[in-house]
Amino acid sequence: MARINDTRRDNSDNSRYNFAVLLGQGTLVDLSSQLGSAHLVLPFLYSALGAPLAFAGLLVPASRIGKLFAQASAAPLIATARIRTWYMAFGSLAMGVSLAALALFAAIINVHVLPAVFLLVASVIGIGQGVGSLAFQDVLGRTLPPHRRGSLLFTQTALGAAFAIAAAWGTARIFEDAESLSSHMTLIWISAAALVLATACSALLRGVAAKREVKAEASGFISDLRRKVPLTVRFPWFRRFLVARFLFLSVELAMVFYSIHAASLHSEKAGSLSAFVIASSLGFVVGGPLWGWLINKSLRLVFFLGGIAGAGAAILALCIEYLNLQSVPLYALVFVLAALGYQAVSQCRKVYLVDMAPEDQRPYFLSVSDTLIGSLAIGVGALFGLLAHIQGVTWPVVGILAMTVLAVLYVFALPSTEIDTCGRS
Repeated sequence: MARINDTRRDNSDNSRYNFAVLLGQGTLVDLSSQLGSAHLVLPFLYSALGAPLAFAGLLVPASRIGKLFAQASAAPLIATARIRTWYMAFGSLAMGVSLAALALFAAIINVHVLPAVFLLVASVIGIGQGVGSLAFQDVLGRTLPPHRRGSLLFTQTALGAAFAIAAAWGTARIFEDAESLSSHMTLIWISAAALVLATACSALLRGVAAKREVKAEASGFISDLRRKVPLTVRFPWFRRFLVARFLFLSVELAMVFYSIHAASLHSEKAGSLSAFVIASSLGFVVGGPLWGWLINKSLRLVFFLGGIAGAGAAILALCIEYLNLQSVPLYALVFVLAALGYQAVSQCRKVYLVDMAPEDQRPYFLSVSDTLIGSLAIGVGALFGLLAHIQGVTWPVVGILAMTVLAVLYVFALPSTEIDTCGRS
């Protein structure tokens, strides 16, 4: 009996210790994702450095494709690895090194080479996120009891956003009178440093070594996925969902184009990027509890309100442009609304698909959706980027507004879920 009690005490001690380590690691990664965001920070710097805008719209799709590729490739490796924390460390370290290299060399790279550099960095960030998040979720399931996993994820998200606000505010104050590019690049350095610390945290976890399992065949999964594509699109609700998700790409890609639009107006002002990071982080902080409450009432309502927030961001950005209201605090409101819309749509589409898909085939619906829409996102991003390059930075915003209005109108063509008809208890 004493030996059993000692074992339970050891497991409890390890659980508390690993909770603290995972909370630290996850908070640092979330902090970095705010300060080195492919949606906001990278496009702003890309535009501020004078790179061709035609490729700006590909930054987020490049990150997404990198993430999808990494998850498909790394899943069987992680499943058979004895020490999964190495993959967590690899993911955060790869992202940290790429961001540090960007901060170190971006200012001296030829402007015509910058698109390739930024797309490479965005792809590496996506790969790092894909590998790191898979390993993190696996370690989370192996080290913490179910009732502590949710609290960990919500806590780290809130802390990451809060620390991002503090870091951006501090940077704006310290570099208030400095060169604008130095102020902007400091956020990248802080993001890279946070990822290095997250890598160190991964090595501190206890008791996470796993038994080697039967090796999974990645090619078998890919060929099976190819076979399942025509089966999933036979469902009418899924076809409608794909149309809605395509239209809502306007909300999910919008922040890139607000970022380059904001850079065209405010990149010479030290601390402007910090203000926009604070604004987007504030949108995520406010949106978390708001959408978390509403999503239990009606998924279609959250889709609708998220689209309204996204349309509001586009309208405000156009008013700022055409009414010559060039104020950093006013443009910060665009990022608050854009963050609210992005968070609502990205969370709601995941819940909707999980609720509607047959349980035994859910992974295929998720994979088909991500693959098809990820491919279409490249085309949409390239089209909007080309518009920005040829016609000017406000034209993508006009396109985003038109596409978002269509998405809002299409929301109620989606079949109802149980949440929409009965609510969730």
